[in-house]
Amino acid sequence: MENKWNWALIDRVVYINLRERHDRDIQIRKELQRLAIPEDKIQRFEAISVSDCRGFKEGTLGCVKSHKAVLEMARQEKWRNVLVLEDDMAFNDHQTLPAAIHAFFNKLDALHWDVAFLAASYFIVNSVDESLLRVKFAYCANSYIVNAHYYDTLIANYAETIQGLEEGTYELGLDSNWIKLMETDHWFGIYPNAGYQRPGKSDIRGGEYDGTSDFTRSMEEMRYYGSY
Repeated sequence: MENKWNWALIDRVVYINLRERHDRDIQIRKELQRLAIPEDKIQRFEAISVSDCRGFKEGTLGCVKSHKAVLEMARQEKWRNVLVLEDDMAFNDHQTLPAAIHAFFNKLDALHWDVAFLAASYFIVNSVDESLLRVKFAYCANSYIVNAHYYDTLIANYAETIQGLEEGTYELGLDSNWIKLMETDHWFGIYPNAGYQRPGKSDIRGGEYDGTSDFTRSMEEMRYYGSY
């Protein structure tokens, strides 16, 4: 199956991992190896820890700062694009997955795209075809690709989120503030999702969490929210 993988579209893969979460480092490394992603494309980014954020959950602010720093690194290194992964990303173990991802990449290559999801909690989408979505409203930042021309835009959005969190805007999060960008820009996603958020201890939520169902929402369910 490994011979079927083709990661030529992706310039770099960066996964975000807290120093103390060695267990997740091992897990995500195994995932990337299983997907036959070339080792020279892979880079670990040590997640930013925040010890004091004025009462807001420390993990939430550290998460946004980490994602922003990854994009700043991608911009500095002049990468064509970057696949950003959180260390709890788990890819589906399906024989058809290599072909599905390859087909998704081929479609992206023929489009003008800003951000592309390999996995997300889709709510409002427009179906381009049976396996390609134009994303208008989605949560979860555990697996997304950012095109180089869009680095500045998303970095600015994350900076706005950080400011809101530090000022005590509790409802503001990384994957809620970016929704306004989806309304006007070119965000796409693979369907069905290529993976999901691995259940387990969440440093952001402060306990055990299983959000698997967020990644298995059907088109019929999404139509309830306004998808078509």
